[in-house]
Amino acid sequence: MLKLKYTYYIKVVLAPLFISTTISNLSLATEQNNYDPGEKGEFNNIATYEYKIIDKEANNNDPNNPFKPFDFDDYIDVEGVKYSPYVEVEGVTYFPEGQSNLPVIVLLHGRHVTCYNIENNKAEMRWPCKEDQSSIPSYKGYEYLGKHLASQGYFVVSISANGINAIEDFRDFEKPNYTKPPLANSKAGKSARARLINHHLNLLWAAHTYGTNTKLGNSDKANELAGKIEGRLDFQRIGLMGHSRGGEGVLDYAKFNAVKNDIFNVRSVLLIGSTNTHNMSLTNASLGSILPYCDGDVKNLESARIFDKTIKVNSNNPHYQWTFMGGNHNYFNTTWSPGLFSAGTQDDWVGGLYLKIESVFTPLSEIKYILDPHCGGYAADKDSKEFDYYPFSYSGANFLSQYDAKRESNGLKSFTSIIVAMPKSRFSEAKTQNAAKAYTSAFFHDSLKELNQEDNLMNRAYLIGKKNESAETQIPPSSQLNTNEIKFAFQLENSEMLKVNINNVGDSNAINCTLLKSTTSYNDDESKRNPDYTTDKLKENNYCHPSIPSPHTRAYYNDDKTAIIFESNLSLRLQSSGSTELSLRNVKDISQSDTLSFRVYSVNKSVVPEISVQLLDAYGNASHQVSIDNPEVLNALPGNSKQSMGILPRALLHTATVKLSKFNNVDLSQVTTLRLIYNTGKGNVLDIADITFSKTD
Repeated sequence: MLKLKYTYYIKVVLAPLFISTTISNLSLATEQNNYDPGEKGEFNNIATYEYKIIDKEANNNDPNNPFKPFDFDDYIDVEGVKYSPYVEVEGVTYFPEGQSNLPVIVLLHGRHVTCYNIENNKAEMRWPCKEDQSSIPSYKGYEYLGKHLASQGYFVVSISANGINAIEDFRDFEKPNYTKPPLANSKAGKSARARLINHHLNLLWAAHTYGTNTKLGNSDKANELAGKIEGRLDFQRIGLMGHSRGGEGVLDYAKFNAVKNDIFNVRSVLLIGSTNTHNMSLTNASLGSILPYCDGDVKNLESARIFDKTIKVNSNNPHYQWTFMGGNHNYFNTTWSPGLFSAGTQDDWVGGLYLKIESVFTPLSEIKYILDPHCGGYAADKDSKEFDYYPFSYSGANFLSQYDAKRESNGLKSFTSIIVAMPKSRFSEAKTQNAAKAYTSAFFHDSLKELNQEDNLMNRAYLIGKKNESAETQIPPSSQLNTNEIKFAFQLENSEMLKVNINNVGDSNAINCTLLKSTTSYNDDESKRNPDYTTDKLKENNYCHPSIPSPHTRAYYNDDKTAIIFESNLSLRLQSSGSTELSLRNVKDISQSDTLSFRVYSVNKSVVPEISVQLLDAYGNASHQVSIDNPEVLNALPGNSKQSMGILPRALLHTATVKLSKFNNVDLSQVTTLRLIYNTGKGNVLDIADITFSKTD
């Protein structure tokens, strides 16, 4: 892991603007280095072992579900639907056989259907499964990640959470008038997932410590696993990955671990398309987050707020966020992907669009208009030339076929006869998984593995998308991504927050955006929501883009009024042309820094804005204007609002950088002011956040 010594944050009055840490010597590694975290590692002999605990003493009623992560007893509602607080203890491990001192990575899947009929592949959410059903092995959907990480010297365990999924939001469609047990909800599910992680880690620690003298499972294979890993794991180097609702589970465990970490030390947490129902952050470890731009499940990409909050409260660790511009939610898990598993699969972007169709009686002639040019959708006409797309074989037929009988009885064409069209900008399952391997490995290497200096620098260059001397953005070749397919946001370690004043200069059109905070803790009590946060009030007071859906904001709804809660660092809005001065409260020495960075979002597609930076020193000197290194970050993000049912385009902040070596005629040890000079073009707007100076070792 690359250690960085100093970083300065700038903060604007009324709203936080940060300064983060980046990298000076990266250019040493970016020209002639073949290191690629997405390539197979040095270890070829990868062991795969499954284990399952069956314990009659723990749960006499159901030995297959011996662990109790919920705080309620068995509950039977008035319709006779039984809820049990007990869940399965089942996992699959991947590791290089015969190797020792292995960092431990835990993979946790999210909420997905749990059971399916092996005759007709009909899937549903319940636990335990019926006699004529088999469980859907969501935890095995990350085998491609597990084996890849194992080849690079990690012990990886992927754990099953089907019981939690079903109990957390139980649905029995045969008995719709059910009631939930008092403590079965998403908050309880988050805590239950954290407890399940802790339980598995304790089991593995016991096997590591006592070998076959401990009970890791109820099979000879599980007993063999205990012997294989005895004395070989390093629980002081733990990484966690949570997908979807699994993201909040791993964050909750990391919070618990920060207090009780005598045995287990969580150093890094990776989120993939995570939910953020409970407004979470990470205070004690490094955060990585993948945002799938075409996510049709967690449509609002609400985990962006996890990154926003984390960079405010956790300056001791590096944090990264990558937007996969063609990625969806399900393809990161092969068990959830059409064509790779037989039941309960779908392309969630298309499924998410379908759920926004008001009636199953919608004519197919109307459905073709939800074919977004970037993320795709339904096309009623296979010969349509309206979009440049390739046909996509949609295997999740159960998702649509359940409505076909009604449609056909009303003289409408069946849903399953239409084509699903995917633009070339969309990622396939294989491309999604290749990109996931590359960035998952790079992220965990950053905090859990000792690389040589050159590879370490190259690894960090990949994580932040730093340009090399030929101005090429660094992307692992194995990821198969190009510069249009991934966007970066980052904040590196060792940060210090400063304060500045904002002064508008000349024909400036800059507005300070008030940072709004919720007046109450997260709850559903509409009576306690502040009416001054309604859309109309925000527009009236010139707040930043209240009408544009942004993952950096949280929306409440009350009497048809939308209350927008800004929990990000949106702090400065630039429009038209002009300049804005950010005056440091004290003279700052940034002479050892190498990079200035800030996060930015461009609202309008009609024109690409321009922005440059000047530095002023205590002697009255001003540098010349320096353009940002990556002007492509100013391009508006893609998508058609009408054809995506209002989901796209997304208002996401990504990081722009400027090399400080480009500033001349100014004393970098006596900097007093930073000036932004911009021309956004008519009707365009730029959001600016997290202004950062970076200092390296």
